[in-house]
Formats: sequence, structure tokens, C-alpha cells
Amino acid sequence: MHLILGKPRCALLACCCALAMSPAAAFDEAQLYINNAPPFSYVDEGREAGLVYELLDQMAARAGFRSHISSVPFKRIAVQLSMQPSSLAAIWRQPEVELSYIWIVKLLEEPAILVARSDTAGDISSIYAARKLRVGVVLGSPAELIARRLGFQHIEVSTSAVSNARKLDRGRIDAWLAVPSVIAAAQQQIRSNLGALRSGPPIEKIAMYLSCAPPCNDIDIERWKRAAAAMKKDGSYARIIDRYLLVPR
Repeated sequence: MHLILGKPRCALLACCCALAMSPAAAFDEAQLYINNAPPFSYVDEGREAGLVYELLDQMAARAGFRSHISSVPFKRIAVQLSMQPSSLAAIWRQPEVELSYIWIVKLLEEPAILVARSDTAGDISSIYAARKLRVGVVLGSPAELIARRLGFQHIEVSTSAVSNARKLDRGRIDAWLAVPSVIAAAQQQIRSNLGALRSGPPIEKIAMYLSCAPPCNDIDIERWKRAAAAMKKDGSYARIIDRYLLVPR
């Protein structure tokens, strides 16, 4: 009697477990890596925030992924992608890394520029004029690749944009190479304003993409593309961009 009744009860239990697990089972896992630099990623009152963080968090939800977004230094991103073939990352697209990744979705675009203190005389009006200056960049950043490619002679490498902001403020470097949003965020962090700086002309435009390391066989690229397209269509993409004072491209 007990054996006969046990089978339906086990079947019912298994069914209930399957129903309880089905939402999670239908939701794929996605490991995402982004650079730990404001305004792209930072912690605000104990909560993860930032332009790229919000874009990818919402994109992952729309694509049907449970995302694990990790903010790491530039150098660490490349290491993680090589170790985890099914992971993705937000990467700046440049000639030096063009063949190293598959570029899935363009997230944003900004010009790389040189800035110097307003009360100094270092010439940043052109690459040629600025080549002999002490120029600050972040280790592994697109700015470092640009500075080395263009032949800057005195490249000062730091681990963060805030460090470069402080170095410039204290006269330890003559100029700082970065994108405008990073410069503005770092100036705010050191309690200075953009009026204390003067800018040179744009050096080159660089775009950040959601990317993966080839062959990307375990990644459903089309789902990510559809999610990004839906965000742009309904305006949520532009609203996130506008919140961080950037112009969508």
C-alpha cells in the first residue's frame, strides 16, 4: 500500500521541484566584466552604480541572463576573458586589440583628449607639441595605448583616474590623457572642478563595446544584440546615457 501511494507522492514532489526551479533554469548565467572607473562603474552608498553597469545590467535582464557584473582594472579584464571563454566584458575598441575580441554591441563613444591645469603653460594644442610633456595615463587603459602609439616620450602610468587628477593638481604631471567623462568624474572626486583645467583638441574617438574573446561559441550574441536594440527603441538606453551626462552615439 505504501509503495503504491509513494510513487504518486514522489512524482508530485518532483513536479513541484521542477516548477520551483523552472524560472531559474530558464534564466541563463552571464559573467560580465567592466572597468572599475567612475562614471562607468562605482559604488554609491553600498550599491553598484554607473553608466556601463546600468546599461549591461538592464541589457542582461532583457536578454534573459542572470548577470554577475564584476568591476575590475583594465588589465584584469583581458585575463578574465582568456580564462573564462563564456564571459563578456565592456572593452574599448582600438587598433591594438581589434583582432582579439568579437565586438557585439557598441555601448558608447567619446573622444580621447589631453587636459592640463589652467594656470600652466604646457602646450597641448597638438600631439606634436605635447609629445615631450609628462603625460598621465591609467595602466592598461585606451589612453595608455594611444600615448604609446603616438610616441609620447614621458608617459606616467597610474592605477586610477583619481591618481592622475591628483598628480596633475600637484604638478607631478604636465598633462593627462583620458576621455571627458572620466576626467569630469575624477575632478569631482578630488573636489576640484573642470574650470581648473584647459583642454586640447580631440585626439581620436574611441568606442566601448560589449565584447567576448573568440570563438565565443558559448555566447548567444544575437540575444544581446536584440536586447540592446530594444533598449534603444524604447528610450531606456538614452535615459541611462543622459543620466551620466553623455551623448549616445
